[in-house]
Amino acid sequence: MTATQLIPALFVAAVTLYIIVYLGRSILNPLFGFFLVKLGTGEQRAIQKKLRLLEEADQALDAENYASALNALRRAFHLDLIRKDLELISRVGTLHLSIMNKALLIAELTSVRLTHLPVLEELLSSRIGLMKQWNEARLLFEQTKKKRDEKGAPLPEWASKEYKSKQDDVFAKLETNRSSIEQQIEKLFAELSSTTSSKSNDVTYH
Repeated sequence: MTATQLIPALFVAAVTLYIIVYLGRSILNPLFGFFLVKLGTGEQRAIQKKLRLLEEADQALDAENYASALNALRRAFHLDLIRKDLELISRVGTLHLSIMNKALLIAELTSVRLTHLPVLEELLSSRIGLMKQWNEARLLFEQTKKKRDEKGAPLPEWASKEYKSKQDDVFAKLETNRSSIEQQIEKLFAELSSTTSSKSNDVTYH
């Protein structure tokens, strides 16, 4: 093959290769993207489930089925400690704010006076701060240990215990906070459930 024949052949091969790569990326990227979104982390999947419960509550509200809306909202709270994806902490705060707003809406629609909502709101806000504190203590320990190990001077055992003690103190507060939140959730939804079942029945029969 002469040089004159070789140049067009190389050009055609290059164009063909580009088309194959382009089409391959167009097909595979959405596919891999789907699996990445589908899999996610355990914490991300847990939050997504809670968000779907909010959607269920909205649908029930649209149908004026307050009992079903309350059932979905009650299950939408996320009280597990966020340990890995720290960006999710603020999303948990937003999730709980949405639950509170919808509970307040139901209370207004059913003429219920909520006495436990402010206490629950404060406890949920405190939980966000405690989760941040726990993760800050964890990260500080991990970063300090890594730097000391890189320098060939491992962290003394007493220092490791001190860091762990700080984490444990915050964790104990988180456990107490969770218990208080669960008690307030029970009280809040008991208030709301006192009239919503009858309201939902009225809608069903009309």
